[in-house]
Amino acid sequence: MSLHPVASHCESVLTLDVVGTSVRILLDGKQTHGAFALVEMIGQPGDSLPPHVHTREEETFHVLEGELEMWCGGHTTILRTGDTFFAPRNIPHSPKFIGTQAARVLVTLTPAGFERSFRDLDAESSTGPVSPERVSEIVQRYGCSFVAS
Repeated sequence: MSLHPVASHCESVLTLDVVGTSVRILLDGKQTHGAFALVEMIGQPGDSLPPHVHTREEETFHVLEGELEMWCGGHTTILRTGDTFFAPRNIPHSPKFIGTQAARVLVTLTPAGFERSFRDLDAESSTGPVSPERVSEIVQRYGCSFVAS
């Protein structure tokens, strides 16, 4: 199966609620034949994702606006507008939105697949707050687990 060009128009991309963080799936695995997924995360200062490990994909974070603190493999790096960070699979990491304004971050998931967890988490949150245990169950289906920092 060969790849073909795909356009993602911003007006047709849904904003998902992923445990309090806004996520937009710009390209998913269906569109790229599993090669990668591209998502945009929008977070307020103080928003964060708990330390976690992916076993199936790498993540590359590119800061479009604002600031992001990335804890990965025991080290912390501050990223500002224009900065990029690569988080390999099997290494614990945790992004935290910092600074004084909302931040926008593009995240490339290679290969695709984990973006489906964002849809599942959004669907789960439509009925009310999602417990940490339920979040853990959902992401584990996609090869991700939470870890102590």
